[in-house]
Amino acid sequence: MQGRTRTPIFDRDRTIEGSDAIWTVPNLFTLARLLCIPVFLWFVHSQDRLYAAAVLLAVLGATDWVDGYLARLLNQQSKFGRVFDPTVDRLMFLVALISMLIVKAAPAWFLVAVFVREALVALAALYLAARGVRTVKVSWWGKTATFGLLFALPLFLAAAAEPSGEVVYRSLAWIMGIPSLVLSWLSAVGYLPLLRLTTVEQVST
Repeated sequence: MQGRTRTPIFDRDRTIEGSDAIWTVPNLFTLARLLCIPVFLWFVHSQDRLYAAAVLLAVLGATDWVDGYLARLLNQQSKFGRVFDPTVDRLMFLVALISMLIVKAAPAWFLVAVFVREALVALAALYLAARGVRTVKVSWWGKTATFGLLFALPLFLAAAAEPSGEVVYRSLAWIMGIPSLVLSWLSAVGYLPLLRLTTVEQVST
C-alpha cells in the first residue's frame, strides 16, 4: 500500500495546482497587501494624510492581479491562496469604503451602494459555501467593475485631499465610478441562478 504524498506547508518547490501549500510566493505577496490595510487606516484616521492613503489604495488596486499572475507563473496555485486572495481583496475594499464614509471623502450614497453590493455578494458566497459549493467563478464583468471601483475610490480620496485638483480628481472618479458601480450590480445578478439552483437542490433532497 503506497503512502499518501503530502504537499509541504512551506512550499520551497513549485507545487501543483490546488496544492495544500501555504507559504508560497503568491500568498506572501497577498499577505504583504493585507499588512498594508493598517497603514491605510493610519494614513486616513491618525495622520489625516488622505493623499498618501489615496496613493496607497491605488497601488493596492493596481497590484490586485499580481498574486494570481505569480501563482500561474511559478506554478504555485494553492487551495489556501484561492480563498486568501479574494478574502483580502474584499476586506481591503470594505475597509476603504467604511473609512471614506467616516471622513466623508465621497458621496455617502455612492459608498453605501458599493458597500451593500459587496456585503450581499459576501453573504451569497458564504451561503453557497455552506451548501457545499467550493468555488464560484468570478465573471469578467465583476472583475472589471472591481478594478474600476478600486481606481474610483482613490480618486475620490485625492479630491478630498487636494482642493487645487479637486475638480479633475472628482470628475475622473465619477467617470470611473458610475459605470463600474452599474457593472458591479449587474455582475451580482449572476449569483441568482446559482443560489436558486442550490436552494432547489436542498429542498428536493
